[in-house]
Amino acid sequence: MYEDLKQIKHTDTVKPVEHIEIVKQVEDEENYEQTDEKQVTAFENVKHMEVEENSKAINNLEDEKINSLENEKVNVLENAKLFEVIEEMKSKLHTLESKLSEAEVTIRKLTEEKRFTITEKENLHQQLALTRKTGNMRKPQAGFPLLFVCMVAIISVVLGYVLRC
Repeated sequence: MYEDLKQIKHTDTVKPVEHIEIVKQVEDEENYEQTDEKQVTAFENVKHMEVEENSKAINNLEDEKINSLENEKVNVLENAKLFEVIEEMKSKLHTLESKLSEAEVTIRKLTEEKRFTITEKENLHQQLALTRKTGNMRKPQAGFPLLFVCMVAIISVVLGYVLRC
């Protein structure tokens, strides 16, 4: 039927009012079909563009999520490293504080020994000065002591007597 109407449209001989209305309907339908095809093509293009835009947006969101996850991982790793460094520094600080307290104790002991030594040195100087003043110093003896000479003599006599007999 549609074919018949197309033929009627192209014929110039027949022009009754019915046929003109049919021709207009056919033209409207062709225009509608062409418009539909254009609209469908445009719709498909728009749909295709929307799909591309959506896929780009999804890709961008995925990239942003990946970047944010990577940033979070980096932050977590940096925080972990920072925590390790802080703990290491705390242990070093504790070690240094203990060494410092040991050094302070040693310094106190050495200071006390120094004071004691100085006090003893002063006492010895005073005693030396006192003995020099009083004159109680022994004079050095010349020769052998008397006890030593007597002992040697007794031993010699006993040995001589034993050997003669």
